[in-house]
Amino acid sequence: MTARPLHRWLALGTAAVVAAALAGCAPVGVVCPAIGYVSAVEVQLTGDIAAVDQVQFCDDDGQCSGEFPPDSTPTQAGTDDGRPLVTSTPMPQPAYTATRVAADRWTFMVIGALPDGGTATAYRADATVAGEATTRLDWNRVGGSAQCAGPVEADPIVLRVG
Repeated sequence: MTARPLHRWLALGTAAVVAAALAGCAPVGVVCPAIGYVSAVEVQLTGDIAAVDQVQFCDDDGQCSGEFPPDSTPTQAGTDDGRPLVTSTPMPQPAYTATRVAADRWTFMVIGALPDGGTATAYRADATVAGEATTRLDWNRVGGSAQCAGPVEADPIVLRVG
């Protein structure tokens, strides 16, 4: 073998190695969107729904959609010049956010991990309990794909109020 054919074989071999190495850098398969899925559980009210002012969802670990009634009463203190100073105690971030989507439906967006179960409680305007339902939650994907995951929803919690 002369030097010229040897150089060709070395050049071809080097090109093959470089092509194989670069093939690992090329995007292959599925490209998933950024994570930011919104998962939710819905509470369906039945019975005397007109009496309901607020609905709260708490998971089995005691994480809730917020306090009811909320403790947002400001505390008052004076300043050096005698003017009142209004302050309030910061509230912790709730694990779930609540939205009333209809007179008989509330949706709770999940901010953290998906709970296995929980309790939905309906309150009247005077903060008395109008009804309560505890259930296990079965989560089902409602978007995305098997490769990329996606948002999930649980079967609605039916809450009888009276």
